Amino acid sequence: MFLIDSEQTIRYAWATEDALEKPDFFPVKDALETLEAERDEPGPEDVELAVEYNEEPEPLT
Repeated sequence: MFLIDSEQTIRYAWATEDALEKPDFFPVKDALETLEAERDEPGPEDVELAVEYNEEPEPLT
């Protein structure tokens, strides 16, 4: 069993030689929740940067 994120990074892996053995799903659930939380965090593509300035500086008083 592999859990691969959108950047094609393996985030969780599990293997067994016994085809009848079931994986422990709690670590898989935890890894999925971690990926979900990371996906919901704002990234650089989610931030809009705007800079405004006056063409002529105002005099200091």
